[in-house]
Amino acid sequence: MSQPRVLEPEFRVARSEGDLASHFALRHEVFVREQGIFDGTDRDERDDSSGTVHLVASLGVDVVGAVRLYPLDLAGRTWLGDRLAVAAGSRALQLGAPLVHLAVATAASKGGQIMYAHIQLPNVRFFRHLGWRLDGAVETYAGIDHQPMAIDLPDVARDTK
Repeated sequence: MSQPRVLEPEFRVARSEGDLASHFALRHEVFVREQGIFDGTDRDERDDSSGTVHLVASLGVDVVGAVRLYPLDLAGRTWLGDRLAVAAGSRALQLGAPLVHLAVATAASKGGQIMYAHIQLPNVRFFRHLGWRLDGAVETYAGIDHQPMAIDLPDVARDTK
């Protein structure tokens, strides 16, 4: 008797309209329905910007993780990562760290030197474990305290030699 096939997660840039639709649907589920951070939608003008990168984690055809990132300056040296979301039924799979690593690597590959994020306080320890540092005083966003954090991006050209 053969063993059941276990799906391995795939982490990638959203590469189709279906990926993007699933990315936005997952963010809506987490940030609008589950956490109640946003009313109606969490989408904003950043989602339609040509510089914004939408990343997904998928299991088979299902998108179960999402994060977006975008440059904060024209030179692309400073990036912001936000909207990290993992489907409730997939959180035990620990998809958050690989999504954050992919976001960091993606920003670095585009010439980024530093990446910022505003992290909900319960998740600060997780980000510190991933190499992020505190970067300022706690701020309130949408009624929830967030800790500004930063990470220096690897020099991709140097690290690949």
